[in-house]
This record gives sequence, C-alpha cells and structure tokens, in this order.
Amino acid sequence: MTAAADPDKERPGALGRPRDREAEERIIDAALRVYAEGGWSSFNIAAVARRAGVGKSTIYLRWADKDALLNDAVARRGEKLEDIDTGSLRGDVAELAIRFHRHLQTSLGWVTLRIALDKTRSPDLLGGFLRDVIGANRRAVVGMLERAVARGELDDDARTEIAVDRAMELIYGVMLSQSLQLPHADTAVDDDLLVGMVQAAIDPILAGIRAVEVRASHLG
Repeated sequence: MTAAADPDKERPGALGRPRDREAEERIIDAALRVYAEGGWSSFNIAAVARRAGVGKSTIYLRWADKDALLNDAVARRGEKLEDIDTGSLRGDVAELAIRFHRHLQTSLGWVTLRIALDKTRSPDLLGGFLRDVIGANRRAVVGMLERAVARGELDDDARTEIAVDRAMELIYGVMLSQSLQLPHADTAVDDDLLVGMVQAAIDPILAGIRAVEVRASHLG
C-alpha cells in the first residue's frame, strides 16, 4: 500500500509522512469564516470543505466532527492577551479598547461573539473556550485596576470583586456597542477612526469605574 492510500498516514499523531500543513491551514481559516458568517446552525463539514477547496474526507482524517474542528480552530487562532501597562489607567483602558475593536474585526473575533450567542441555546458549545476568553480579559482588567491603585489613581476599593465586575461591564459593554457600528469582520478600519471612538468613550468609562469604586467602599 502506498503512503497516499494509507489513511493512517494522514491522521494526527500517526507515523508516516507529515500532514499537508497548507491544506490544514486552509481548513482552519475556512472553519472560522463559515462559523463567523452563519453561526452554529450553518456550520458543517461540507460547508467548510467547500470553502477550503478540499474533500470532506480530508477534514475527517484530521478531526472527528465539527465540534472538534471548531474547538481546534479557535484554539489555534486565539491570541494571548498580553499585559497592558501604559503608565496610566486612561492609557491602559484606551489600549485595551483599541485591541478589542481590532480583534472584533477579525474572523476569530466574530466567532467569539457568535459562540457567546449560540451558547445560550447550546450550553455545551465551546464552554471552555469562553471561560478562557473571559478569564483572560478579567485578568487584564484586574491588572489595570491594581496598577491604578498602586499609582494612586484609584482607592483600594477598586480591587473588590464588585468593582472588577462593573469595570468589565463598562469597558467591554461600551466597546461592544461601538464595534457593532463598524464594518463587518475582515474589513480594514482606519486607526484614526478607532482612536477617535475610544477617546470619546474613555471619560464616561473612567467616571463609571470611579463611581463603582465609591459604591463598593460604601457596601464594604
């Protein structure tokens, strides 16, 4: 039997010649685009295969089903949220907001939003992925607030759980609302437009964070 005819040669982790990495990358890209465009109800192996220009068997040699494919796609394309430290709370919030806007202009960004929506009807859908995303963003906000406390921009009450929760809601709620006004995913957005949108929202966000900080102090 030749290498091309042996399916074990194509399975992840099997011995034999390496998999076609180019085809694999096309499949991953196609999976994210198909899901971003239609959500879970429209996501299937046939649609991904057509978009990637491969046969369904090529996909099934690598992934057992569409759940495994989507999990792998978001895991591979996900980016680690790096710590943001500009020297001020205003600068940190602005930088996080701009990165958030840029992320939502990618296929993966819209996939993340669709997963959050689809999960309300399918609780088991990529729950671990969402927990990781929310956890990473929460850690970023906690780091911002802690540095602001250390610099004297906020009081110690900004470290409380309620203060962190409301800061998350203020930052991401406003930015999500703004992002819905931007062009669809994979459309280039002018940086000046993003900066202008973010700067227009910074003062209300910071005022909200400080108001919650005071409320947390009173509750304590």
